[in-house]
Amino acid sequence: MVPAPIEERLRLANQKLQTGTARLQPKADCPVVLKPEDLSSLRIDLSCAADLFGTIASDPSRSAGIENEISQYRSTVEQLARVLPSVQARLLTEKARLEIVQAHMTATAAWAQASKKTV
Repeated sequence: MVPAPIEERLRLANQKLQTGTARLQPKADCPVVLKPEDLSSLRIDLSCAADLFGTIASDPSRSAGIENEISQYRSTVEQLARVLPSVQARLLTEKARLEIVQAHMTATAAWAQASKKTV
């Protein structure tokens, strides 16, 4: 049996969300380097999936395959909700580190300017 186009689209959306969620999770042997594209892609994937769910919400005769994809989607979104607080914490930590480096660079530049005037 060939899956219905909407079911295939849901499966693809779930795969993208699962891959994106997995990329956000640190692994024991290597740290996660987050890129803006990772979060942007995840947001776009969530938006596309939401559009698909809007399409099937009014269909009372959903197949078992669609119901399974809906269940997978819920599970992935719940997993994403558990991961996002740690992602936010890592991003805030990196922001604080960069602000410290920026303050140090500003102070160093000011010191260099002041030293140049005295020489």
